[in-house]
Amino acid sequence: MVSYIVPAISAIVVAVVGALSGVEFNRRRNRDKRAEKRVEIRMEESRLSMEMISAAASLCLATASALENQKTNGEMQRAKENALHAQEEYVRFLKRIASRQVAKV
Repeated sequence: MVSYIVPAISAIVVAVVGALSGVEFNRRRNRDKRAEKRVEIRMEESRLSMEMISAAASLCLATASALENQKTNGEMQRAKENALHAQEEYVRFLKRIASRQVAKV
C-alpha cells in the first residue's frame, strides 16, 4: 500500500509544479507583449517629436532669413506647412493613444 502512496504524491507534486510553471510562463509572455507595445509607442512618439523639432527649426531659420532679407519667399511657406503637418501628426498620435487608454477603462 505504501508503495503506491509515494509515487502518487510525487506525481501530484510534479503536476502542481508543472501547472505553476505554465502560469508563470503565461504571465511572463503577457508582460513581454505589453512591454513590446510600450516600446513601439515610445518609438513612434520619438519619431514624431523629432519631426516636430526639425519642422520648428526649419520655420525658425526661414523666419530669420525672411527678417534678414526683409521679404518672405517659398521657403517660409514650405517651413510653415511642414510645421503644421508635424503638429497634426503629433495630435493624431496623442488622440490615438488617449482613445486606447479610455477603451481600457
